[in-house]
Amino acid sequence: MLSLSKGELLPNLSLSYYNQKLGTETGFWGMELGLGIPFWFWGAQSGNIRASDYELQIASNEETIFRKEIENDLNRSYVDYTNSLRQLKFFSEEAIIETEEIFRQAKISYEQGEIGFFEYLQSLNIVYDTRVQFLNATYSYNQSIINLEKITAGDLK
Repeated sequence: MLSLSKGELLPNLSLSYYNQKLGTETGFWGMELGLGIPFWFWGAQSGNIRASDYELQIASNEETIFRKEIENDLNRSYVDYTNSLRQLKFFSEEAIIETEEIFRQAKISYEQGEIGFFEYLQSLNIVYDTRVQFLNATYSYNQSIINLEKITAGDLK
């Protein structure tokens, strides 16, 4: 748009030719050469150039803002991904294994009469809560990968 507005300040050249018939006579050829010179002092074109320059600056600023928003989204999504991965590793490598052992011990203790039904139910509740937290961590991890793939427009490997 800016170069188009500046181009309108340049002279306009035109060239044309024609074949003319006068009465019954033919074969009259002619040529026209034209030169159009814009009047710069009217200022209309210089106003268009300034407007185009401002539009270019606005578009450039909008692009910069858009890039920053994408960078911020990417950084935030990466932090979510690393946190989710850390939680997922904790549950799969430690918490689930420990709660399985707690449940195994509680089952043995209940069968041998060392603990009552209430303590056994508390152990089951711990196992249940830990598994729910593990599933939530898995969901958060998968969601963070989806967000990263959406922002980067590609598959993460």
